[in-house]
Amino acid sequence: MKQDLLYLYNILKSVEIIEEHLKKIDLKKFSCSILIQDAISKRLEEIGENAKKISNSLKEKYPQAEFEEYTDIRNFLTHVYQMLNVNRLWKIIKQDLPELKKQIKRIIEEVKEDEN
Repeated sequence: MKQDLLYLYNILKSVEIIEEHLKKIDLKKFSCSILIQDAISKRLEEIGENAKKISNSLKEKYPQAEFEEYTDIRNFLTHVYQMLNVNRLWKIIKQDLPELKKQIKRIIEEVKEDEN
């Protein structure tokens, strides 16, 4: 489980970096900035890579975190980036990541409690 904690913290850090990048950015600015899109995409890839490495037992215990979905997003961004849909990316950022952040924080707390 200690290894899982590392991956969970990495996911949380990437979500927080995305939030920081987008503090004063709306969809219009986001759509016009390849630099910001690339930075966010890289962080989403990091989230997916860490999600992929989380143990199956933890994934099974917390299916609501949708780790597989973020692994799929990572695979898409890595292999088919040229087909990126900015509106879909924005939806992931604004609708899905806040829930992921909440889930990850809760899982971290529960895993830490289980270790004690």
